[in-house]
Amino acid sequence: MAKCIHLFSDGLDSLVSLKLLESLGVEVLPVRFFSVFFPLRHRRTVDETKAFIRERYGVELTCIDLTAEAVEMVKSPKFGFGSYMNPCIDCKIMMFKKAGELMRSSGADFISTGEVVGQRPMTQFYRTLLLLERESGLVGYILRPLSAKLLPQTVAEQKGLVDRGKLQDIRGRSRRRQLMLAKELKIKEYPQPAGGCLLTDENYSRRLKDLLIHKYRSIAEIGLLRIGRHFRLNRETKLVVGRDESENRILDELRPDYAVRVEPIGVMGPTALLFGETDGETLAWALKITAGYCDSPYGVPVPFKLERGGESREISVVKEKTNPEEYRI
Repeated sequence: MAKCIHLFSDGLDSLVSLKLLESLGVEVLPVRFFSVFFPLRHRRTVDETKAFIRERYGVELTCIDLTAEAVEMVKSPKFGFGSYMNPCIDCKIMMFKKAGELMRSSGADFISTGEVVGQRPMTQFYRTLLLLERESGLVGYILRPLSAKLLPQTVAEQKGLVDRGKLQDIRGRSRRRQLMLAKELKIKEYPQPAGGCLLTDENYSRRLKDLLIHKYRSIAEIGLLRIGRHFRLNRETKLVVGRDESENRILDELRPDYAVRVEPIGVMGPTALLFGETDGETLAWALKITAGYCDSPYGVPVPFKLERGGESREISVVKEKTNPEEYRI
């Protein structure tokens, strides 16, 4: 029996191509790569995600964190960025290289994906699909079951491990044929299309660019980019203010030990994290910005509790009408 490593992206195309290969007698080992930039979609933890995918689709998933590699890649991608900070081609090459390692270590015969010719502008043009194979060192070893008949034969097809005649020739952005295939393959539930990479978001990309230009000390700071209001007070100092109770909880969960936690006392208001300078005028301005989002009248002192490294202190600032937008990232 042929065996393959399947890049499982949670989408319809990925699921249909997986089930199609299984119907042809291939043993499929699905792998979900994730990182701080393209997080797990359905559940927060790896174990929860695996359980959800198993229950919903009957798929035993392996999840692999590529955060370290992805952060280095985004600093200087060989093939550049898309509309924002999305290095889509370099990202795909990174995942294919990792899949190639898994293919060799597991004794699999090839790699498969749900890619469709012409579906995405940056990574799924015909020539780009071939470029991805060359750059990852996997020419002939990447099978795209949904568009295989539009592409050169792979090693798996040449060896008779997969019947090319039963593969597809889907092209373009329409999902009509994939939905028909899902019905034929008795897939009762399937995921709806949804964006997965934070780097394709304009606001997130702007925040990431700011963080890469200035100093940051850990990946935790990158993880915080997707939530809250962000303010660049000076080159060394940044303030992140929660927008609601759920974001306040996430700020607490992701807070690195070197960040100062700012919380109003006796007043409804946001949790904030302060990075960099934590005294003098910079601290006063950070507290004034945070006070502006507290539920208290102007002209009245707002008390705050500041915590870091097991130590805490209290300080008050008068809530004033300020214009923090000039510092907003």
